[in-house]
Formats: sequence, C-alpha cells, structure tokens
Amino acid sequence: MTCGAAVDGVLAAGDIRLYQGARPLGKVASLAFDGASGTVRSLTCTADTTSGQGDDPSVNGFYGGLVTAAKSGDPRARPLLAEQFLSAGLRSAGGATAGTCFTGTPTFWLADDPTSGTLRHGWSMTLSDSRRFPVDLDEHGKIDTACG
Repeated sequence: MTCGAAVDGVLAAGDIRLYQGARPLGKVASLAFDGASGTVRSLTCTADTTSGQGDDPSVNGFYGGLVTAAKSGDPRARPLLAEQFLSAGLRSAGGATAGTCFTGTPTFWLADDPTSGTLRHGWSMTLSDSRRFPVDLDEHGKIDTACG
C-alpha cells in the first residue's frame, strides 16, 4: 500500500499521503472497499496534486522530523523540533519525550482519524511501538496535548 515507494510516514485523511520523514512523496493512495465484506477491493496510486492541502504541517513536520532525527543520530534535532512544533506547556510537561507518549526514537509514524472543533483539531497517532494516542493542536498550529 505504499505505491512502490519506501515510506516511513503516513497521513490518512480520506486519501492516504505518503512520507519519508517529513518530506511528502507526492503520491496519494486511495482505497476502494467492498461494502458487503469490508475488504479492500482496489488500491489506486496517483500523483498528489493538492500542493499539501489537507496535510497538517505540525503533524508531519514534528513526527516526520522525529523519524529523520532518529536516523541521523543528531542529539540537537529533537529539541529544535520541540521548539518549532510543540506548545510551551507540552514541552515543559512532557520533557524529553513530549508529544510521543514516551517513545524515544520512532522509526515510523501514522496519523489518522482527524477530528475538528472550533479552535482545536487533532489526530490519532501511532508510532513504531504500535501504541496509539491522541494529538491535539492549538489555534497556533502547535501540538498542545498528547497521550490523553
């Protein structure tokens, strides 16, 4: 389901956008389901012509950045990501693993089930340890709460 590409990030909001780290691959996977059985009937891969619309730059920037940081081994990368993408409250409350539910160096990220409200919106996040947790974004586009 990765359209023939090596991916380590997925953002699923209707169509499925594929990433390597925080970088979009420019491909969209669309699934068709059999209504009676619930099985996947077909998978179509197309070029992403939305110019990133529908994506969430805080989600793919932070979680994709964490994957890239883990691969690089650069100890400065994670604090810079936190400063850019996490709210001050989450940084102070979550410490070194803020925004990840205590996962230190994720190698994969999946964001799905977007929700919306008046000023806040969120995603369900799964990292490489397979634990799911909610992520809420504030009105400034920063990840504000995670892990309940």
